Amino acid sequence: MRNKADLLGDHLCGCFHFMETFSPMEIQDWIREKDGTETAICPKCGIDSVLGSAFPVTDEHFLAEMHLYWF
Repeated sequence: MRNKADLLGDHLCGCFHFMETFSPMEIQDWIREKDGTETAICPKCGIDSVLGSAFPVTDEHFLAEMHLYWF
């Protein structure tokens, strides 16, 4: 997802695998992509399914639909 830069500027993010929101400050692990960008790993479930507040992460239906589509 290459989302480190976006997430570090956010106040809230959500995981569509764990299906809950949390502070981006809780993220400790990142996947380094081939192009040098980084993708967040959810601190709750360990999956790279974290979205920033540019998405409707507080909408439980949105997270559920993303979960159904990707998992």
